[in-house]
This record gives sequence, C-alpha cells and structure tokens, in this order.
Amino acid sequence: MKIILAPPIRIFYALLGILLIGGGVYLMWDFLLQFFKFVLGLILFFAGLGFL
Repeated sequence: MKIILAPPIRIFYALLGILLIGGGVYLMWDFLLQFFKFVLGLILFFAGLGFL
C-alpha cells in the first residue's frame, strides 16, 4: 500500500515546490528588475567617472 501511495505524494510535493518557487520569482520579479537596473546604472556611473 505504501508503494502505491508514494509516487503521487512525491509528484504532489514536486508540483507544490515548483508552484511556490514560481510564485516567489513572480512576486520578486519587479524588485529583481529594479535591482538589475540599479546595478547597471551604478556600473555606468562609475565607468563615466573613470573617463573624467
């Protein structure tokens, strides 16, 4: 009985994990995009200072 029950539970947990990771990335996406822009801006700013 345990052998029959194990695979669906594993699949369920895997799907739940994927769903949670996906949800977290979706919610963080805006912040990650802003952070990436900030880092890129910082690099360009210091590169500009280097040329002065």
